[in-house]
Amino acid sequence: MAKKGVKKISGPAVPRVGQPASYSVTEWYPGTPDALKANVTWVLFKKRSSGQYTSTKISKTGPVGTFTFGESAVNADYKVEGYLFNPELSGPSTIHIKPTHGPPNITGISMYTSQGEKFTTPAKYGQKIIIAVQTVNMIGEDLTISLWERDTISDQGHDNKVNTKLWEQQLTVENKSGIVKTKLLLSLNMAVQAGAEWIEGSSHEYYVLVKANNLLNYSKQQLDVSSDTSDYAITKALQEALEVQGVDNNPPPENENSPTTIGEEKEEDKDNTCPRCESDFTFEDINKICVNRQGKSLIKDSTKIKEALTHLNKYKDKAGLNTCTKKAHFLAQLSQESKFYDLAEGFNYYWQALISTFSKFQTAEGKAKAKLWGRQVKSRNQPNYSSVPENKQILIASWAYKDRFENGNFESRDGWKFRGRGFKQITWRSNYRSLSAYFNSTMKLDGDTEVNWEANPELLTTRGKDAILSALAYWTKNGINAVATGASDDDVTQVTRKINPALKGLDERKRFFKKAVEVLKVNQCNPGTLVDEMGTVVLVSGQGAKTMKGSVVYETKVYKNMTLNTFKELKESNDLPKANHTTYFARDAHGEKKKYGKHSSKRYGFANECPPGEYYLIPSVPGQLYKLYVGDNGVDTLINGVHGKRSGIAFHQYRPLYAIGCLTSCTGRDLSVVNTLLDHLDDLPLKDNKPVRLILEERKVTESQWPNPAVGTTKWTGVL
Repeated sequence: MAKKGVKKISGPAVPRVGQPASYSVTEWYPGTPDALKANVTWVLFKKRSSGQYTSTKISKTGPVGTFTFGESAVNADYKVEGYLFNPELSGPSTIHIKPTHGPPNITGISMYTSQGEKFTTPAKYGQKIIIAVQTVNMIGEDLTISLWERDTISDQGHDNKVNTKLWEQQLTVENKSGIVKTKLLLSLNMAVQAGAEWIEGSSHEYYVLVKANNLLNYSKQQLDVSSDTSDYAITKALQEALEVQGVDNNPPPENENSPTTIGEEKEEDKDNTCPRCESDFTFEDINKICVNRQGKSLIKDSTKIKEALTHLNKYKDKAGLNTCTKKAHFLAQLSQESKFYDLAEGFNYYWQALISTFSKFQTAEGKAKAKLWGRQVKSRNQPNYSSVPENKQILIASWAYKDRFENGNFESRDGWKFRGRGFKQITWRSNYRSLSAYFNSTMKLDGDTEVNWEANPELLTTRGKDAILSALAYWTKNGINAVATGASDDDVTQVTRKINPALKGLDERKRFFKKAVEVLKVNQCNPGTLVDEMGTVVLVSGQGAKTMKGSVVYETKVYKNMTLNTFKELKESNDLPKANHTTYFARDAHGEKKKYGKHSSKRYGFANECPPGEYYLIPSVPGQLYKLYVGDNGVDTLINGVHGKRSGIAFHQYRPLYAIGCLTSCTGRDLSVVNTLLDHLDDLPLKDNKPVRLILEERKVTESQWPNPAVGTTKWTGVL
């Protein structure tokens, strides 16, 4: 059948920033119905670091597609395509675009609530507002931003002889977005000035004027402010100076109906808004972030975090948690530290773990006490398991933390008193004392009482307020915001180092942070900061491909020179390139030998298949049987699975009859499939900042019963 649709388009290949660029069809394939020609889809694609073009998710529909490029788009490579049916990303129906600078311009001015939302009711005095100014081609330029009360009959235009200027500030355009944002208080002084004029109603009408060199623009938006000041605390207001604070976050443009401004900062957010930066923390978001790999909440008791939320939101500005990225780091770290409910450090340790964890138990005397006080049975799945009783946990903590950081000796029991507490797990007497002093002198808001956590350490466990304020004080005192500005794995490492120098739980912190990035939409707030190390991605499909030696095998594809984030982006937009290598592995765990042990009754438990999820592939070390292993953190072979911890899961030869979680090539003793896979994993060596990431997709199975109850109960088998 003859091809129909768009054959050729035309439009500027070098559009200027801030100026609409329009594209239209100049030639159709013969036989294209006229009725369809008004329904052209115009899509903008961007060249990513991988070299692939993927959709920016900015599209238009109609005979003409018009795009306005932002300053962040300069020097980036784009393609625009017009099509009726499916995009081809090549040929005359596409145009390669490389935006360039245009003339300077002030393109939008808006006013929002302090949460970044549109006003739906009149503002009130005593309320803070955000003024957002959108510019193009003005990096380094100084802006004079002023707030005016309109005294003219007309509700349009600017008249400096009649209208009243209430406030003014100078700011510089500093980032590529061209956006400048500032926050100010609608003060009582403004009410007095605005109320002195003769044209008054139930509200005062405010607008914003912006000047820069020979440019001048005013907001078409007019903000109504209630002239009733009866709700305003007069005694407090008279003591307040006009509060003005510059903010670096990206604001929305003034006119949401204007052509989309394209740039790296807001490819997927056509309004360029980020109301989330200064929005309140919510339990709903926290509950979505603090989850296991299967998405189940880890917050067993929400009482304390719900109690703490009011105080967290009250103090978040004091703590500098004013960007989505910083908020994501904060929540990720607390997720790992306490799961938002476990507010007191426990010491239910296996005795040998005490020796490996705490230096105080590594002396001869310490080892003897570890054996005496610690748990005698290692795993709760083993017979005769019992937790360490509290009286012995007190002894363990008092010994482990004695004589350091202002803690007293063992007999003082300071180790127990000043063990990890609160959402941050504050530890050591010195921290309880110094954080109290810091909070009282630097952070405490008017009307709040001073704290003394050294004298009352139990408050970090029993009161949500103290549990969260101590965490905020630690975060601020230690300057963590200074390193919580990016969203790469390395950024998480730097933040973690300030909280736990030993980097304990780093892999889990990274996982929580990635979930926080997703929930808080950090990539829409500040795209370009999501940096993952360049490496390799291995995808094991969840769809059975064929059978080999009686077992269902799954397509296993290798994608080189690609980050995990890029892979997900390309997969979502159906733009994945051809895999560098494709092979097949089985996933059933049907090992029946006595030495394997009994299969768990849970699908992803001991001796059963590897749980679906995102992992690292790591090479073997001396003493390990196979060459390629799966792990959570890229360092060891441990997996914290939904049905318990797993270890030693590998890719190897043989078939499922000889597997208890490993993926097998179904090739007997023939190693060629595994060796060829290894040949394509150039990034496998550790510590090269080029991880090999593994994605195991969820698969369909059938259930049956093991014939021999000694082997297991339920048996799971993959299906095509």
